Amino acid sequence: MESKLLNRFSLFMLILTLTIPKDAWMSQIHFQTIDFHELAQRASAILVVKRTSHPPKKKSIPIRKSAKNYPAYDFMLHTYEVIRVLRGVDLKAGSLIEVYPPNFDSSLKMHREYVTIGKSRSPMFLQYQPQAYREGDDDFLLFLTSTDEGHWAYYCFDSREGLAFENQANENEQPNSVE
Repeated sequence: MESKLLNRFSLFMLILTLTIPKDAWMSQIHFQTIDFHELAQRASAILVVKRTSHPPKKKSIPIRKSAKNYPAYDFMLHTYEVIRVLRGVDLKAGSLIEVYPPNFDSSLKMHREYVTIGKSRSPMFLQYQPQAYREGDDDFLLFLTSTDEGHWAYYCFDSREGLAFENQANENEQPNSVE
């Protein structure tokens, strides 16, 4: 009797494995660490910024498909004061910049696919491990990229560095080729 039950369970698991899409089994985020040179070279903009007293703002993007509402995509915007621009953006010292989360466009797309069709993926995101930046530093380097909508977002996870790396950031020019 136990053998028959075990065979049925095995058959059930085999059918379940074959009928559920491969992507549905994956749900982990994987990180690839990049070094400072790569971060400075690939970022669209490099700024020296200062923390502001503005708390992060929670934002939501509603998700609709075929007149049906799905859970919104929630994220946080961080605001910084620009001290100086090293590359890539036309902002004056003292102006404020709102920064979107890293991988904003791909994360929004994955959220939309997950809530509307149930597709789940295991993405590979870039991360940087700051060497001179310490949590709580008031002034620091910020490495940014542009979103599809033209907003500024962190280039990758932890795309900040201490001011000790400012000269090295200035030495790294962005490649002419488009990724």
